[in-house]
Amino acid sequence: MLPEKKQLFHKLLPSIAVGLLIQFALAGLLCIDHEQIVTINLTVIGIILFCVAVLWLVLSVRSILKISSALQTIHQATDVLSTGGYPAKFKIEGNDELSKVSENLNVLAGHLKAKSDFINHISNGNLEVDYALSGNDDVMGKALAGIKSNLVRMKTE
Repeated sequence: MLPEKKQLFHKLLPSIAVGLLIQFALAGLLCIDHEQIVTINLTVIGIILFCVAVLWLVLSVRSILKISSALQTIHQATDVLSTGGYPAKFKIEGNDELSKVSENLNVLAGHLKAKSDFINHISNGNLEVDYALSGNDDVMGKALAGIKSNLVRMKTE
């Protein structure tokens, strides 16, 4: 038996023993036979199982609604990004994969906005603007920096 199950068993054992003693005492006082005790026990077990099933269903529906809401928020943000816009920052509460995806989408939108701002400065003739790469793998950022340096070189020639 696993240690957690042993601990749970040891915690429940006194309650089970007291419950059985109460059942036998009531059976003796109320003149209830063995079949009636079994029927009562099965009824109580059935009620407990029903309550557990209802609780599981409520918690499952709650989780499904939370996931659905998070996916809808992410979908709206990616729709805005896919049409060339920048979604408003959003946050999905939690420490799960969906909250990490929302953080990454916010970072992506920020990087795309910075690139767009850099391009706007360059296209308006402001070659003094600096651009910080998003990371070592920022291919688009490197290309933009290359365009800027070529424009600066062409302007000085």
